[in-house]
Amino acid sequence: MLVLPPRLPNGQYAWWLIGDTGIRTFPVHATCGLHRKYRLTCAQFESLLDRSQDTCESCSKPGHLLSKWRTKGHIAGRLQIDHDHGLGAWAVRGMLCGPCNTTIGRPEKARLLSAYTAAAFYRTVLARHGVTSETPPEPPIGASVLDYAYRGWRRTVSGWEAMHKYAWNRPSHITWQELVADSGPHNLRPYPTSLTKETAR
Repeated sequence: MLVLPPRLPNGQYAWWLIGDTGIRTFPVHATCGLHRKYRLTCAQFESLLDRSQDTCESCSKPGHLLSKWRTKGHIAGRLQIDHDHGLGAWAVRGMLCGPCNTTIGRPEKARLLSAYTAAAFYRTVLARHGVTSETPPEPPIGASVLDYAYRGWRRTVSGWEAMHKYAWNRPSHITWQELVADSGPHNLRPYPTSLTKETAR
């Protein structure tokens, strides 16, 4: 049975609070805007922070020895969330210092990158959900799914059409590959028959 997250006054679901224990690592988790960008719930973000132990997962520099970095005009922390650009924002690999985050893909770091990606955080998340990073088979025309934010999408002959009113940053129809890249294969779930179109908004 699908457990829905709390709803906000604007009707959207606070999906990042699913499984939330209330634990917050300050100052990096003072707000939820940063980890939400990478489709991480609060619980997943805390798990990621616990895994890194305030240490760059590439060069092993302690985070407290690094310069603070800024995002949207305010200091957010010393380590950065790194993700696999080829898969999507959801594919978080780990926590890196700024220099490593900008150079991890260079040829001279190929061996390090191989070991780092093999232990990527998103692999643990996918395994927990019993899926892989491969794009799952596309459901048939007429099928509906919920994305990471519990927004409904219906497949039509033209692509995937939003069943909600929160699609202002995307075209009216997107492809299955775009939907998977945006949410991650582990965050797509069949649209429950118990939900009405109005409930999914």
